[in-house]
Amino acid sequence: MVASGSSRAIARYKTKLLQIFSVIKLKLLGNASTNFVMICEMEAMEDRLVVFDSLDCLKESKVVENNKLKALNDLIAQTEEAIRFKERHVEIMDEAINF
Repeated sequence: MVASGSSRAIARYKTKLLQIFSVIKLKLLGNASTNFVMICEMEAMEDRLVVFDSLDCLKESKVVENNKLKALNDLIAQTEEAIRFKERHVEIMDEAINF
């Protein structure tokens, strides 16, 4: 069966969304890894009071970044499911048109 114009448009839309999500995820991962490196460096410092305050802030920042990643993964899963639903709908419509 030849793909209809609408199913090709959905495929292009899906590809574009996944590219955008990948860029966002890489940026968030970069922040999380930077925070991890900074946490390791802070743990090695001598001045424990400064380290303690800064380390707590970095750990909180790491939690926030991880929550952003989880939310992004949830959004990607929801978007992929919506795309699969639309693709199934297009297939049903294509079959109805071809019969």
